[in-house]
Formats: sequence, structure tokens, C-alpha cells
Amino acid sequence: MPDATELERRIVDLELKFMEQQRLLEDLSLAAFTQDRVMARLTQQLQRLVEKSEAAAGLVGPDADDKPPHY
Repeated sequence: MPDATELERRIVDLELKFMEQQRLLEDLSLAAFTQDRVMARLTQQLQRLVEKSEAAAGLVGPDADDKPPHY
């Protein structure tokens, strides 16, 4: 059976590991939150671009696949 000093060292090691895990968890949580905000912003930008593209499609003229009437 380990003596008191050995048990105390092991407890301190576990506490240090736990604190490091807590810090890493907080860092990962912040990273996930930040990426979620970025993804939401990019999704909105993409949606606006799709809407602009769809609105502009009718302004360009006939599709590239359409042949002019003289063909």
C-alpha cells in the first residue's frame, strides 16, 4: 500500500490533469462557438449571393445553350 506522501503526489497529479482538461474544454468550447458564428455568417452571405444570382439570371439574356434565331 502506498504511503501518504505517494498518495498526496498522485492526488496532486490528478488535480493538475483535471485543471488542464478543464482549460482544454473551455478552449474547445470557445472555438466551437466562434466557428458556429462564422458558419452562420457565411451561410447568410451564401444565401444572399444565391438570391442575387437568381435575380440577375433573367437580366443577362438567353442562356449560353440557346442558339440565336438565325441558326
